[in-house]
Amino acid sequence: MMTAGFCTNIWVPLFTFPAVEAPEWKHGYPAATVFLFAMWVILMFGTWFMARWKNKNPDLEMQLAREQAIKDSEAASEGGTDGEGKRGIAATKEIILQDTSSGKKE
Repeated sequence: MMTAGFCTNIWVPLFTFPAVEAPEWKHGYPAATVFLFAMWVILMFGTWFMARWKNKNPDLEMQLAREQAIKDSEAASEGGTDGEGKRGIAATKEIILQDTSSGKKE
């Protein structure tokens, strides 16, 4: 995607802002205005879509974070020989399950 953007940025200015039309670019200023408006529209659509997605899937991010925390705690405790790691995993899972069942929003 970045490659396509870089390739476009290489040749578009050559056609929209030719040196022979300087400093009154008859094609460049309208094109720049249209591109600016299009970028603004895409940005506004993206913010609206992300807000809508977060409203429809409120706990998805927290669920993924919890799953990763459980995996991390399990991986960290596998190396322990004194048994404290196993209690740490159980305590972590218990806390996460309590947060999930109580309906807390973080």
